[in-house]
Amino acid sequence: WLVDRVFDVQNRPGFCQVTGTAASQILDDNGKIIDSPGYHTGTGLIVNMDYVPWREPMTLDEAKALYEEAVCDYRFATPSHRSAYFAAVLTGLCRRAYAGNTPLTTIEAALQKLGKSLLAQLVSTILLGHRVPGTGWPHSEKEFRDLLVSAMLDLDPILLLDNITVEMDSAELSVALGGDYSGRLLGGNKRARGRHPSMFLATVNQAKPSADITVRTNYVRLVTTSPRPGERPMSCFKHPDLENWVLENRGRLIGAGLTILRSFIAGRRRLP
Repeated sequence: WLVDRVFDVQNRPGFCQVTGTAASQILDDNGKIIDSPGYHTGTGLIVNMDYVPWREPMTLDEAKALYEEAVCDYRFATPSHRSAYFAAVLTGLCRRAYAGNTPLTTIEAALQKLGKSLLAQLVSTILLGHRVPGTGWPHSEKEFRDLLVSAMLDLDPILLLDNITVEMDSAELSVALGGDYSGRLLGGNKRARGRHPSMFLATVNQAKPSADITVRTNYVRLVTTSPRPGERPMSCFKHPDLENWVLENRGRLIGAGLTILRSFIAGRRRLP
């Protein structure tokens, strides 16, 4: 009964409910930009920005060009795979602007050493300013439940499942991706319920998703023309230290993402 009373505390006057955290400017549920640190009453978010926000005007073409430069050293299987990757970054900036759930984004590669883990971590670097720890695919549904509940209680903005080699099948994950989630930590009384706050990323090594996971997933596939991509010299890359380049341009990248999102909201149309 005590747990239920605590979860109902948001109905009592004088209490501030924390629904999540953000480490950058983001859009609220009205499509307006939250660009000041601290607690925001309307959303329940605690915002902590450790960078200088980009406030100079930016055209839509300039914003798209900046995102394309960020991944210019990667070769995507099709334009739709590149768009799926951009969607993962933009999702983190507008997570509070829509009521629905967020699909899993998987990044797979035709060969090893194509940088899929770095590509996944760049999403975190842009949104949070740092990498997030990756975890393998849990061995059981109980382990998956503990992982999801822990991430929910900790309000983790990103959950990265890294280097998956087994079949991607989980009823717990399907529920978290498809609707409100409720779970309790094994052996304890900690419980979580509601829309899961995390955005889910996965890097995949020849792993096949189940039917339920497939319909809740955006796919990013990397390809290469090199038979030994791990032996490519650094001179082949425009940004040999891509992670540092992203950190140096983080404010611009966030500003570009918000420009794209605001353009979509203003035009109510699909961007090319």
